[in-house]
Amino acid sequence: MKNNQHLLLVRFSEIGIKSKKTRHWFTSILVNHIKYCLNYFNIQDFSVLNQYSRIYILTNELEKAEKIVTSFVPGVKSTSKTTKCPSKLKEIKTTIEKQFLNAIQSNSSFAVRVKRVGTHSFNSMELAAEIGSFILEKCSNNKLKVDLTSPEYTLFIEVREKDAYLYHRKEEGLGGLPVGCQGKVLVLVEGKKEDLTNTIKMYQRGTNTVVCSLKPLKNFDKTYLNFIELILNLQPKMLKEQHLIVLENQKNLIEEIHSYYLLTNSQAIVMSRDLFYRIEKRFPVTIPIFVPDLAEKPDFENVNKILKTIE
Repeated sequence: MKNNQHLLLVRFSEIGIKSKKTRHWFTSILVNHIKYCLNYFNIQDFSVLNQYSRIYILTNELEKAEKIVTSFVPGVKSTSKTTKCPSKLKEIKTTIEKQFLNAIQSNSSFAVRVKRVGTHSFNSMELAAEIGSFILEKCSNNKLKVDLTSPEYTLFIEVREKDAYLYHRKEEGLGGLPVGCQGKVLVLVEGKKEDLTNTIKMYQRGTNTVVCSLKPLKNFDKTYLNFIELILNLQPKMLKEQHLIVLENQKNLIEEIHSYYLLTNSQAIVMSRDLFYRIEKRFPVTIPIFVPDLAEKPDFENVNKILKTIE
Protein backbone atom coordinates (compact mmCIF):
# COMPACT_ATOMS: atom_id res chain seq x y z
CA MET A 1 0.00 0.00 0.00
CA LYS A 2 1.19 3.50 -0.73
CA ASN A 3 1.66 6.02 2.03
CA ASN A 4 -1.04 8.51 3.00
CA GLN A 5 -3.83 6.48 1.45
CA HIS A 6 -7.48 6.49 2.40
CA LEU A 7 -8.84 3.00 2.89
CA LEU A 8 -11.54 1.10 4.70
CA LEU A 9 -10.52 -0.80 7.81
CA VAL A 10 -12.67 -3.90 8.44
CA ARG A 11 -12.70 -5.55 11.87
CA PHE A 12 -13.63 -9.16 12.53
CA SER A 13 -16.52 -10.22 14.68
CA GLU A 14 -16.55 -13.70 16.25
CA ILE A 15 -13.72 -14.85 13.99
CA GLY A 16 -11.19 -13.34 16.37
CA ILE A 17 -11.91 -15.88 19.13
CA LYS A 18 -11.47 -18.97 16.94
CA SER A 19 -8.41 -21.22 16.85
CA LYS A 20 -5.62 -20.23 14.45
CA LYS A 21 -6.61 -22.80 11.81
CA THR A 22 -10.34 -22.00 12.00
CA ARG A 23 -9.63 -18.30 12.07
CA HIS A 24 -7.56 -18.56 8.88
CA TRP A 25 -10.36 -20.49 7.16
CA PHE A 26 -13.12 -18.13 8.30
CA THR A 27 -11.08 -15.06 7.33
CA SER A 28 -10.54 -16.46 3.84
CA ILE A 29 -14.30 -17.00 3.48
CA LEU A 30 -14.96 -13.46 4.75
CA VAL A 31 -12.49 -11.88 2.32
CA ASN A 32 -14.04 -13.78 -0.59
CA HIS A 33 -17.54 -12.72 0.45
CA ILE A 34 -16.48 -9.07 0.73
CA LYS A 35 -15.12 -9.27 -2.82
CA TYR A 36 -18.31 -10.96 -4.02
CA CYS A 37 -20.55 -8.28 -2.46
CA LEU A 38 -18.46 -5.38 -3.76
CA ASN A 39 -18.67 -6.86 -7.25
CA TYR A 40 -22.39 -7.56 -6.87
CA PHE A 41 -23.04 -3.88 -6.09
CA ASN A 42 -20.84 -2.70 -8.96
CA ILE A 43 -17.82 -1.29 -7.15
CA GLN A 44 -15.62 -0.88 -10.20
CA ASP A 45 -12.07 -0.82 -8.87
CA PHE A 46 -11.00 -2.21 -5.50
CA SER A 47 -8.59 -4.52 -3.74
CA VAL A 48 -9.07 -6.39 -0.46
CA LEU A 49 -6.00 -7.02 1.69
CA ASN A 50 -5.94 -9.52 4.54
CA GLN A 51 -3.34 -8.73 7.19
CA TYR A 52 -4.08 -11.33 9.88
CA SER A 53 -6.19 -9.39 12.40
CA ARG A 54 -7.37 -6.70 10.00
CA ILE A 55 -8.83 -6.48 6.52
CA TYR A 56 -8.29 -3.37 4.40
CA ILE A 57 -10.27 -2.31 1.35
CA LEU A 58 -8.69 0.07 -1.14
CA THR A 59 -11.16 1.80 -3.44
CA ASN A 60 -12.08 5.23 -4.75
CA GLU A 61 -15.67 4.54 -3.62
CA LEU A 62 -15.10 4.38 0.14
CA GLU A 63 -18.58 5.62 1.12
CA LYS A 64 -20.36 3.06 -1.04
CA ALA A 65 -18.00 0.26 -0.06
CA GLU A 66 -18.52 0.94 3.64
CA LYS A 67 -22.30 0.91 3.25
CA ILE A 68 -22.14 -2.43 1.43
CA VAL A 69 -19.78 -4.09 3.92
CA THR A 70 -21.65 -2.95 7.03
CA SER A 71 -25.10 -3.73 5.62
CA PHE A 72 -24.57 -7.00 3.78
CA VAL A 73 -21.44 -8.84 4.97
CA PRO A 74 -21.80 -11.05 8.06
CA GLY A 75 -18.64 -11.59 10.08
CA VAL A 76 -17.83 -7.87 10.12
CA LYS A 77 -17.88 -6.27 13.56
CA SER A 78 -17.27 -2.70 12.40
CA THR A 79 -15.53 -0.55 9.81
CA SER A 80 -13.68 2.76 9.79
CA LYS A 81 -12.65 5.03 6.98
CA THR A 82 -8.95 5.24 7.72
CA THR A 83 -5.90 7.22 6.69
CA LYS A 84 -2.64 5.29 6.43
CA CYS A 85 0.73 6.98 6.94
CA PRO A 86 4.25 5.96 8.02
CA SER A 87 4.53 5.17 11.73
CA LYS A 88 7.15 7.82 12.36
CA LEU A 89 6.00 10.38 14.92
CA LYS A 90 6.52 13.32 12.58
CA GLU A 91 4.41 11.69 9.84
CA ILE A 92 1.61 10.86 12.28
CA LYS A 93 1.49 14.47 13.53
CA THR A 94 1.47 15.86 9.99
CA THR A 95 -1.41 13.58 9.02
CA ILE A 96 -3.39 14.57 12.11
CA GLU A 97 -2.85 18.27 11.46
CA LYS A 98 -3.93 18.02 7.84
CA GLN A 99 -6.90 15.69 8.16
CA PHE A 100 -8.24 15.39 11.70
CA LEU A 101 -7.89 18.63 13.68
CA ASN A 102 -10.77 20.34 11.85
CA ALA A 103 -13.15 17.64 13.12
CA ILE A 104 -12.55 18.58 16.77
CA GLN A 105 -15.04 21.22 17.86
CA SER A 106 -14.14 24.14 20.11
CA ASN A 107 -14.88 23.82 23.84
CA SER A 108 -15.11 20.05 23.56
CA SER A 109 -13.33 17.11 25.17
CA PHE A 110 -11.18 14.58 23.38
CA ALA A 111 -9.09 11.47 23.87
CA VAL A 112 -6.42 9.61 21.91
CA ARG A 113 -6.56 5.80 21.85
CA VAL A 114 -3.51 3.92 20.62
CA LYS A 115 -2.96 0.27 19.69
CA ARG A 116 0.51 -0.83 18.68
CA VAL A 117 2.09 -3.92 17.14
CA GLY A 118 5.83 -4.17 16.46
CA THR A 119 8.98 -2.44 17.68
CA HIS A 120 8.99 1.34 17.94
CA SER A 121 10.73 4.12 19.85
CA PHE A 122 7.54 4.67 21.86
CA ASN A 123 4.93 2.57 23.63
CA SER A 124 1.18 3.03 23.31
CA MET A 125 0.77 5.28 26.35
CA GLU A 126 3.71 7.47 25.34
CA LEU A 127 2.34 7.96 21.84
CA ALA A 128 -1.15 8.77 23.15
CA ALA A 129 0.29 11.35 25.55
CA GLU A 130 2.50 12.87 22.84
CA ILE A 131 -0.35 13.19 20.36
CA GLY A 132 -2.69 14.54 23.05
CA SER A 133 -0.18 17.28 23.86
CA PHE A 134 0.26 17.98 20.14
CA ILE A 135 -3.50 18.44 19.66
CA LEU A 136 -3.75 20.77 22.67
CA GLU A 137 -0.85 22.83 21.32
CA LYS A 138 -2.26 23.09 17.80
CA CYS A 139 -5.78 23.86 19.07
CA SER A 140 -4.81 26.14 21.93
CA ASN A 141 -7.46 28.71 20.95
CA ASN A 142 -10.26 26.11 20.89
CA LYS A 143 -10.34 25.54 24.66
CA LEU A 144 -10.11 21.76 24.41
CA LYS A 145 -9.80 19.44 27.37
CA VAL A 146 -8.70 15.85 27.70
CA ASP A 147 -11.33 13.37 28.89
CA LEU A 148 -10.28 9.73 28.91
CA THR A 149 -13.62 8.48 30.29
CA SER A 150 -16.32 9.87 28.00
CA PRO A 151 -14.77 12.20 25.42
CA GLU A 152 -16.84 13.98 22.81
CA TYR A 153 -14.19 13.21 20.19
CA THR A 154 -11.84 10.24 20.00
CA LEU A 155 -8.87 9.87 17.69
CA PHE A 156 -7.83 6.25 17.16
CA ILE A 157 -4.31 5.35 16.08
CA GLU A 158 -3.27 1.82 15.20
CA VAL A 159 0.47 1.44 14.72
CA ARG A 160 1.49 -1.74 12.91
CA GLU A 161 5.22 -2.05 12.27
CA LYS A 162 6.10 0.66 9.71
CA ASP A 163 2.53 1.88 9.14
CA ALA A 164 0.03 3.86 11.19
CA TYR A 165 -3.73 3.92 10.62
CA LEU A 166 -5.73 6.89 11.89
CA TYR A 167 -9.51 7.20 12.19
CA HIS A 168 -12.10 8.86 14.40
CA ARG A 169 -15.31 6.90 14.03
CA LYS A 170 -16.61 3.34 13.74
CA GLU A 171 -19.56 2.06 11.72
CA GLU A 172 -21.22 -1.07 13.14
CA GLY A 173 -21.52 -4.14 10.92
CA LEU A 174 -23.78 -7.20 11.00
CA GLY A 175 -21.48 -9.21 13.26
CA GLY A 176 -21.84 -12.99 13.29
CA LEU A 177 -19.98 -15.41 11.02
CA PRO A 178 -19.05 -15.32 7.31
CA VAL A 179 -21.65 -16.65 4.89
CA GLY A 180 -20.98 -20.24 3.89
CA CYS A 181 -18.97 -21.35 6.92
CA GLN A 182 -21.95 -23.20 8.41
CA GLY A 183 -24.46 -25.74 7.08
CA LYS A 184 -27.67 -25.25 5.12
CA VAL A 185 -31.04 -24.35 6.66
CA LEU A 186 -34.58 -24.19 5.30
CA VAL A 187 -36.34 -20.94 6.31
CA LEU A 188 -40.14 -20.93 6.18
CA VAL A 189 -41.79 -17.60 5.31
CA GLU A 190 -45.39 -16.38 5.17
CA GLY A 191 -44.98 -12.71 4.29
CA LYS A 192 -44.47 -11.39 7.83
CA LYS A 193 -41.69 -9.04 8.83
CA GLU A 194 -40.63 -11.57 11.47
CA ASP A 195 -39.73 -13.88 8.58
CA LEU A 196 -37.22 -11.29 7.39
CA THR A 197 -35.60 -11.06 10.81
CA ASN A 198 -35.29 -14.86 10.85
CA THR A 199 -33.77 -14.85 7.36
CA ILE A 200 -31.19 -12.22 8.23
CA LYS A 201 -30.46 -13.96 11.55
CA MET A 202 -29.55 -17.19 9.74
CA TYR A 203 -27.57 -15.19 7.18
CA GLN A 204 -25.64 -13.62 10.07
CA ARG A 205 -24.85 -17.04 11.52
CA GLY A 206 -22.99 -18.08 8.37
CA THR A 207 -25.56 -20.54 7.05
CA ASN A 208 -26.48 -21.22 3.45
CA THR A 209 -30.17 -20.41 3.33
CA VAL A 210 -32.98 -21.93 1.31
CA VAL A 211 -36.25 -19.99 1.61
CA CYS A 212 -39.52 -21.92 1.47
CA SER A 213 -42.67 -19.83 1.00
CA LEU A 214 -45.90 -21.22 2.38
CA LYS A 215 -47.95 -18.78 0.31
CA PRO A 216 -47.93 -17.74 -3.38
CA LEU A 217 -45.34 -15.05 -4.11
CA LYS A 218 -48.03 -12.83 -5.64
CA ASN A 219 -49.43 -12.36 -2.13
CA PHE A 220 -46.23 -10.72 -0.91
CA ASP A 221 -45.24 -7.08 -0.93
CA LYS A 222 -42.65 -6.27 -3.63
CA THR A 223 -40.16 -4.89 -1.11
CA TYR A 224 -40.50 -8.07 0.96
CA LEU A 225 -39.71 -10.22 -2.08
CA ASN A 226 -36.81 -7.97 -3.07
CA PHE A 227 -35.36 -8.41 0.42
CA ILE A 228 -35.58 -12.20 0.21
CA GLU A 229 -34.11 -12.30 -3.29
CA LEU A 230 -31.24 -10.01 -2.31
CA ILE A 231 -30.21 -12.10 0.69
CA LEU A 232 -30.36 -15.25 -1.42
CA ASN A 233 -28.31 -13.66 -4.21
CA LEU A 234 -25.62 -12.66 -1.71
CA GLN A 235 -24.93 -16.34 -0.99
CA PRO A 236 -22.58 -17.36 -3.82
CA LYS A 237 -22.60 -21.07 -2.91
CA MET A 238 -26.36 -21.19 -3.46
CA LEU A 239 -26.62 -19.55 -6.87
CA LYS A 240 -26.51 -22.84 -8.77
CA GLU A 241 -29.19 -24.39 -6.58
CA GLN A 242 -32.90 -23.81 -6.19
CA HIS A 243 -32.93 -21.49 -3.20
CA LEU A 244 -36.49 -20.08 -3.32
CA ILE A 245 -39.24 -22.69 -3.09
CA VAL A 246 -43.00 -22.08 -3.22
CA LEU A 247 -45.20 -24.84 -1.79
CA GLU A 248 -48.02 -25.76 -4.10
CA ASN A 249 -49.69 -28.43 -2.01
CA GLN A 250 -51.25 -26.76 1.03
CA LYS A 251 -53.27 -29.85 1.96
CA ASN A 252 -50.13 -31.82 2.79
CA LEU A 253 -48.11 -28.91 4.14
CA ILE A 254 -45.93 -30.79 6.61
CA GLU A 255 -45.16 -33.54 4.12
CA GLU A 256 -44.19 -30.93 1.53
CA ILE A 257 -41.91 -29.08 3.94
CA HIS A 258 -40.33 -32.34 5.05
CA SER A 259 -39.79 -33.35 1.44
CA TYR A 260 -37.95 -30.12 0.60
CA TYR A 261 -35.99 -30.33 3.84
CA LEU A 262 -34.60 -33.66 2.66
CA LEU A 263 -34.29 -32.65 -0.99
CA THR A 264 -32.16 -29.59 -0.18
CA ASN A 265 -29.99 -31.47 2.34
CA SER A 266 -30.84 -28.90 4.99
CA GLN A 267 -29.69 -29.42 8.55
CA ALA A 268 -32.49 -27.51 10.28
CA ILE A 269 -35.80 -25.75 9.66
CA VAL A 270 -36.26 -22.13 10.71
CA MET A 271 -39.67 -20.58 11.32
CA SER A 272 -41.45 -17.76 13.13
CA ARG A 273 -42.90 -18.16 16.60
CA ASP A 274 -46.49 -18.03 15.33
CA LEU A 275 -45.85 -20.73 12.77
CA PHE A 276 -44.00 -22.83 15.33
CA TYR A 277 -46.99 -22.83 17.67
CA ARG A 278 -49.24 -23.94 14.80
CA ILE A 279 -47.26 -26.78 13.28
CA GLU A 280 -44.31 -27.85 15.43
CA LYS A 281 -46.04 -30.92 16.91
CA ARG A 282 -46.58 -32.31 13.43
CA PHE A 283 -42.87 -32.51 12.58
CA PRO A 284 -40.66 -35.54 13.22
CA VAL A 285 -38.70 -35.01 16.43
CA THR A 286 -35.49 -35.81 14.55
CA ILE A 287 -35.62 -32.49 12.65
CA PRO A 288 -33.88 -29.57 14.41
CA ILE A 289 -36.20 -26.54 14.48
CA PHE A 290 -34.87 -23.01 15.09
CA VAL A 291 -37.24 -20.23 16.20
CA PRO A 292 -35.10 -17.08 16.56
CA ASP A 293 -37.97 -14.81 17.62
CA LEU A 294 -38.92 -17.30 20.33
CA ALA A 295 -35.49 -17.07 21.92
CA GLU A 296 -35.22 -13.28 21.65
CA LYS A 297 -37.26 -10.29 20.56
CA PRO A 298 -37.13 -9.75 16.78
CA ASP A 299 -34.46 -7.23 15.85
CA PHE A 300 -35.76 -5.14 12.98
CA GLU A 301 -32.78 -2.76 12.89
CA ASN A 302 -30.74 -4.74 10.37
CA VAL A 303 -33.86 -5.52 8.34
CA ASN A 304 -34.74 -1.81 8.12
CA LYS A 305 -31.12 -1.01 7.22
CA ILE A 306 -31.31 -3.37 4.26
CA LEU A 307 -34.81 -2.31 3.25
CA LYS A 308 -33.62 1.29 2.89
CA THR A 309 -31.10 0.19 0.30
CA ILE A 310 -33.64 -1.59 -1.90
CA GLU A 311 -36.74 0.59 -1.65
